[in-house]
This record gives sequence, C-alpha cells and structure tokens, in this order.
Amino acid sequence: IGLQTLDDPVIGAITYQVVNRVMYQNMPIAEQHARLRGLIQHWQPYRAAVDSTGVGAGLCSTLIKVFGARITPFVFTGKSKSDLAWSFLAIIDTGRFKDYAISNEQGYEQTDDLRRTFLYQCEACQMKVRLGAAKLAAWGVEETIRHPENQEALLHDDLLVSAAMCSVFPSTVTASWPTPFPQFLERGRGSR
Repeated sequence: IGLQTLDDPVIGAITYQVVNRVMYQNMPIAEQHARLRGLIQHWQPYRAAVDSTGVGAGLCSTLIKVFGARITPFVFTGKSKSDLAWSFLAIIDTGRFKDYAISNEQGYEQTDDLRRTFLYQCEACQMKVRLGAAKLAAWGVEETIRHPENQEALLHDDLLVSAAMCSVFPSTVTASWPTPFPQFLERGRGSR
C-alpha cells in the first residue's frame, strides 16, 4: 500500500502497488493453506482478503484461525462481484492501482508470465451493466476464451479478480489502521 496519494488534495486515498503475484491451480487445499500462510507470515499484511465462497470457505476459515482479524473473508455473489468491479474501476480511474513492469530478466520468468496472463485477462474481460437503479455489473472473462500463449488452456480471470480484491479495503486511513503505520505499507517502494 502506498500512502503518497493520501496527501493529494484531489485523490486523498491509498495507492495499491502490486509487487508480486502467485497463482495456485490444481493444488490441494492443505498445500494452498500452507503457502498462503507462508506468504502472510512473510509479507505481514495488515489485512488480507480471501475468497470464502464455496470451497474457499474452508481455506478462509483455517486462515482466520491462524491470523484472526487480519483475514477479511469475501463471499462472491452477483451483487458483491458487481460492487467489486465498480470499486476497482474507481481505483483504476484515479490512478491508484500500480502494477510492476515486465522485466525480461533471467530469474523472473514466472513473475513475467503471470504479469502477461494478468494483462491478457484485463484485455479479455467484458462487463455488462444491467438496467435499473442498482447498476449491477456482470463482469469477467468468458469461459471459452483461450490463453493467447497456449491455445490448449483457458484464460480464466483469477488474476484480474484477485487484483480487484484490493478494493475490499478502505481507501483512506481510519482509526482501524495501526499507528504508526507498519513498515510493510511502503514495502512496494523501490521494488519491481
């Protein structure tokens, strides 16, 4: 999380800086738990949003047992995913979502592959807004879209949705944030 935009008289909100990306596919829940637990222990986030829909509910529950209030469960419904889209678009439109650049350096191949996949998911994402006062948005990557670099694999939208989950948290500092701010809030500065 970057705090530099908090003092901006126009923006006055937090900036979200992606410094790393991981993706676990076809991995047993117990192993996902162990890896997520390791990531949370390493990065020491003040909060972590976790999908607690369906199968994710068990994983989220076990993480809450370990980390308590640091874990924010997110249940996907039509309305919650719509709200997520609108909130994430507001973050993007105000220039508060920052992603790392592809490095093309040796040793960063997996990170660069995930960054490219994220960008493909962004390009393939479609959003349809339903008529009515609620302006409910259905959005995502169609289930038939193939990955541009591997036509045998479907593209999905997991990286895009996980990026959007930054909007689950407040965009300004409130009394619920620790003071003084933990060092990890600025960890993204100087990172790729």
